[in-house]
Amino acid sequence: MTKEQKIQEVIIKSWGDNWKKLHDDIKDYALKNFGFISKRNVIDWLGYSVWASPDLESKNMHFRPKSLSGIENNNGWMKIESEQDLPKDSSAYWIYRTDNRISNLNDYETDKKWLLPDLKATHYQPIEKPKPPIY
Repeated sequence: MTKEQKIQEVIIKSWGDNWKKLHDDIKDYALKNFGFISKRNVIDWLGYSVWASPDLESKNMHFRPKSLSGIENNNGWMKIESEQDLPKDSSAYWIYRTDNRISNLNDYETDKKWLLPDLKATHYQPIEKPKPPIY
């Protein structure tokens, strides 16, 4: 399954039973816009009560299930499908493992030789250095 197909699957699942109520044009729009749909175009399809739902995230005149927040960049995680997907620099990284645990590598260049194969990493994310305080 491609990345795009996985994203589409998550979008459809997140909309739940409401997905079936949407017009095909609106579904196509949602699949191309990370699950967002226009309020103006769906008021007749979903009814007024959907606007009061606490499970929706607003984006101007668009909305989507909150569970899709972060889908644009996979919550900052880079998927490892081959050696070409591995980090290119020696930094600190969070590693997401096949056992659904998160580990950290403090120095990727040093740790990758010894730890990476044993960790069974599926994704990684840079550990960002905190910004200094403003006051």
